[in-house]
Amino acid sequence: MGKRLLVFLLALTICMAASTVVLADDVDVLRIAVNGETIEMPAKVIDGELFLPLRAISEKLGFEVLWSGKNQEIIIRMPERNINIRLSDYIIAVDDHESYIQGGYTHVGGRTYMRQDFFSDNMGLKIIWDKAKNDVRIHSVKENPIVINTKKEVKETQTLKLTIQYPEIKGLDNTEVQHKLNSLFSKLAAEAKKEGYEFAKYIGQDEIARGIKVETYFNYQVKYNQNGMLSIVFSAYLYSGGAHGNTLQSSYTFDLNTGEECDLKDLFKDGIDYVSYISDEVKKQMEEKGMTYALLNPFDAIKADQDFYLSNNAVVVYFQAYEYFPYVFGIPEFDIPLLTLNDMLKPEFSFLTAIPLKFGKDGYEQKISTEIKGHIGDMVDSVYVDGGSAYIYEKADDNEYLHMGFAGKEYYDLGAIADKNSIADDLVCTEALDLFDKTMVKFQGAFSGYETKTEYFIIEQGIPKPFLSVDGITAEMDIDGDGVKEIITQLPGTITTACIFEWDGNTLMSANVDQALNASFVLFNKEDGSFSAYYRTGDMTDHKRVEYRYTRYGMELKKSLRDMDGIVSENTLDYDKDSKDEKIVVRMVDGKQYEETEAGPFQGWNWQGKFVVSLIDEAGKTISELDLNEAFGGQDLVFNSSFLLQFDDYNNDGNLDFALGQYASSNGNVYRLFTIKDDGIELLPVKTGEIFSSGGKSRYTTEFEKFAKSGFINTYYDNIKGKYIEQHFVWDGSQFIIKSTFEKDVAVSAH
Repeated sequence: MGKRLLVFLLALTICMAASTVVLADDVDVLRIAVNGETIEMPAKVIDGELFLPLRAISEKLGFEVLWSGKNQEIIIRMPERNINIRLSDYIIAVDDHESYIQGGYTHVGGRTYMRQDFFSDNMGLKIIWDKAKNDVRIHSVKENPIVINTKKEVKETQTLKLTIQYPEIKGLDNTEVQHKLNSLFSKLAAEAKKEGYEFAKYIGQDEIARGIKVETYFNYQVKYNQNGMLSIVFSAYLYSGGAHGNTLQSSYTFDLNTGEECDLKDLFKDGIDYVSYISDEVKKQMEEKGMTYALLNPFDAIKADQDFYLSNNAVVVYFQAYEYFPYVFGIPEFDIPLLTLNDMLKPEFSFLTAIPLKFGKDGYEQKISTEIKGHIGDMVDSVYVDGGSAYIYEKADDNEYLHMGFAGKEYYDLGAIADKNSIADDLVCTEALDLFDKTMVKFQGAFSGYETKTEYFIIEQGIPKPFLSVDGITAEMDIDGDGVKEIITQLPGTITTACIFEWDGNTLMSANVDQALNASFVLFNKEDGSFSAYYRTGDMTDHKRVEYRYTRYGMELKKSLRDMDGIVSENTLDYDKDSKDEKIVVRMVDGKQYEETEAGPFQGWNWQGKFVVSLIDEAGKTISELDLNEAFGGQDLVFNSSFLLQFDDYNNDGNLDFALGQYASSNGNVYRLFTIKDDGIELLPVKTGEIFSSGGKSRYTTEFEKFAKSGFINTYYDNIKGKYIEQHFVWDGSQFIIKSTFEKDVAVSAH
């Protein structure tokens, strides 16, 4: 990174050496999925390198592809840039930035294939090559909101041919960092230019007469431009006479927030032997590519500060020409896939392994019938909201279906939601929600067994307006820690599927998780907001499970509880509205970890002992810490899964509150309430001490339904009475007390 090691290499010769490839019959063929959708054209593996079909991928992404046979030129028109590929002279022009085609190209059945790094470098794509499954997954990535322009100088005299291109960044919020990086890039270009002029002084009349002149070629390639990081590779070529020129490759990886440069060791956890792991991978790839015969020096290991750069897909280490291989090998590079490094990376770099989600607009239109002026038949479920009441009822003239209804300014029939004789009647319910700063009601039902349906309506001035209609059951949780809940849908059945809905303030956007993860099926875990993806490994019934969590970067691999250092819950939020994220962490400070093999509520891995709940600021400093065991009466606590806390302001004092619970019985769990104040976390007083509740989303936390301005509703099942008991808690100024209690044959709503 920035080291000056002069070597002999002619840039153009490298490109010409990697010219059009003739395919052999035994070339590997791989299936391609672009943003979760399979395309017909396959990928090809040639001499260990992955090549992808240019037109098929571009058109799948919605780009226009034009071909000029006369000029042997391919033009790709994208919304944010245009790419011109001149096959005749191996030039790629991205807007006004020109560079040589790295890795060459090939033709298959009249179609042009480019090496995978072309798509990563120029089209903002993440390519995941799964060698075990023999497929390739391509995902669009969200690049940093900056502009990278090309500063260019081209000049030719009797003694010097100069071509200088270097980047200039615009649009960074931190102008000091922007100036720092631009100054560095300008300095590197100036040094290359100066070197060319220095060597040009020694060109004599004999060389001029024979047309010999010094050539200086300085260029760059953006390799990674996401998530607040930027990785750029520079190539400095100098020809001063002789058989060929001299080229040096250098690279820089920056944190755009601080302007600090990132070294290879900075990516990995302390104590991790990344040198041995990467070295073994390099040796393996040397063998696979048939390179070992040409080694000039034995390769034992990379250096701890080995030259590297980030790509969208990998950590790439490289060696200068003649360091290990002859001139004709150019600059040998070795990709270490990011997904293979997941357990080795520091937590702050976990976004490097994230799989992007492709979000699209969603929503629906539906006419609301107001012809029903009265209701005949039983009401199955109901809930009150600001503006009226929502209910599921037996419509008098429909013997087949249960209907949704709303009583506000008028009586509204909102359509069928379930079979009257559904075998999944436990899924039939309605719920009041405060979602996306809107008052909503949610109806859930089932048709023909477990064919489930969920409908959302916004309530405005007593009028229901359609918001979302989806197949499946749903949950509303803030699973990415941005302070805004997502709607997660799960379509049960033989092949389950999961989707995430995000609200951007104006539009509801949705992404299919199964497609993004290329999984056979995906299950959503309401305990901690994670996703379990299942992949076939053998026959139709043999599956491997991989767990992910959704973050603002995409789908990241979830760490197992055993790897969480006693942390059972980690939640990101901005509780004091200062635009800086804090964390609420529940962790074990003393105790034991053990595995329960017998069937029951604690089967699996358990953490038992002393726990604390901590409030941590954006710098990692603990603001406050509360003894959870003391809050639960001094007993040992047991957790056997991770979970996300659910926050709300139950007593309307402007502070966020949350519930923490423990397993009580097969009918429910016991919870204590806590609140986050300016100086830390406190126990929120409840006159009953603990709250016994049934049917919560999680054993260890729950979100109670708000009641009035400063209260909430709790429901539990009473075994002796065989009924559900609904409790209305209200805040009396110093504690929550039970204002009223009702007995119900069925639960009023699914809290």
